[in-house]
Parts: sequence; C-alpha cells; structure tokens
Amino acid sequence: MADGSEGDITITRGVASRFRDLLESITDGQDGVIARKSAALQAQIDDYEDRVTDFDERLAARRTRLEQEYADLETALSELQSQSSYLQSLLDQATSNLASILGTNG
Repeated sequence: MADGSEGDITITRGVASRFRDLLESITDGQDGVIARKSAALQAQIDDYEDRVTDFDERLAARRTRLEQEYADLETALSELQSQSSYLQSLLDQATSNLASILGTNG
C-alpha cells in the first residue's frame, strides 16, 4: 500500500450490469440470439415458399398434360364412335341386302 492509503478497493461488475450484457447478447439486432433465430426461421420460410412455388409449377404442368391427354382421349373416343356407326350401317346394309337376296330367291 502507498503512504496515506487506507486500503484496497475492488471494483466488480454488479448483477444488473451482467444482466444488461446478457440481454444485449440476446436482443442485439445483428448478432443476438433472437436475430440469429429470426434469420434462421426466415431462411426456413423462404425455403418452404420456394418448395411450394416449385410444387405449384409441377402441379400446373401435370394438370396441363392431363387435360391434353383427356382431350386426346375424347378425340379418340369420338373417332371410335364414328367408326362404330359406320360399321353398324355397313352391317345393317349387308343384312338388308342378304334379306333382300334371300327373300327374292326363296
């Protein structure tokens, strides 16, 4: 101790000061726990939004393909019905001709 001194003084940080530092480490807008958690959650949200957008695009493309396939099937069915009608008319005509032949020769 120096002459005229009455003792040593030890300065320590109080509980309030430590608590303030803890709160600052949590709430700091750049490096705080809340900011990091918020950034991580925002990144997750962005990822989910990207995934939803991709899924919507794939779904729209699938829908377009299915609609085209349906239209193609409708066209094919219409053509088959037309062919069926044509074949039925040929069969009816052949039956009529056969009946006519058998009726005149019988």
